[in-house]
Amino acid sequence: MAKRACWREIPTELSLERFEEFILPHLTVGSRGPAPKLSLHALFNYILKLLYLGCQWKELPIEKDATGRREIHHVRIWRTFRRWGDGWLFQCDLRGDGVDAPSGGAP
Repeated sequence: MAKRACWREIPTELSLERFEEFILPHLTVGSRGPAPKLSLHALFNYILKLLYLGCQWKELPIEKDATGRREIHHVRIWRTFRRWGDGWLFQCDLRGDGVDAPSGGAP
């Protein structure tokens, strides 16, 4: 039997452990205002899903809460993406053992 080829996939979801170890230290978190309804991990996974799908922000498939409404509005996810450095974090290498910053460094 032939050996199956190892495919590298684009990450569309990151486990909480990997998020806390590799991503969370690089994020800017607001110090004022109310706490977000969703965790930073959930927001990050929504952004990864959007980058993978290549769809418009308003077309992002968002889970429903217990009342049947979306758990977060797409504009909140977009604002989080902008606050995290206009996508600087998403230019990093998520395949390795750590996060490698692009050659220019953080903005």
